[in-house]
Amino acid sequence: MVRDSHEKVFTVVLVKLLEIRERFWLIKGRKTVKNILKKCLICKRFSSTSGVQVTAPLPALRVEQSAPFSVVGIDFGGPLYTKRRE
Repeated sequence: MVRDSHEKVFTVVLVKLLEIRERFWLIKGRKTVKNILKKCLICKRFSSTSGVQVTAPLPALRVEQSAPFSVVGIDFGGPLYTKRRE
């Protein structure tokens, strides 16, 4: 009964409990509704929070001030094709 009314409209616990109490009286109603809503995959998806990315501390070389382009790194450099000049 609780699942059926929840599948029609996804709402919070108190609203869902009030809807059900119009017709029925559930023993431990709030706890029952909370347990069912916790298991709902759609509700879990919408109430989830994004994770926090943990970053490592930067090396001293990258933190100290220096002139632009005094230190350069290359991620991918090849293959480089060249022609011989004669």
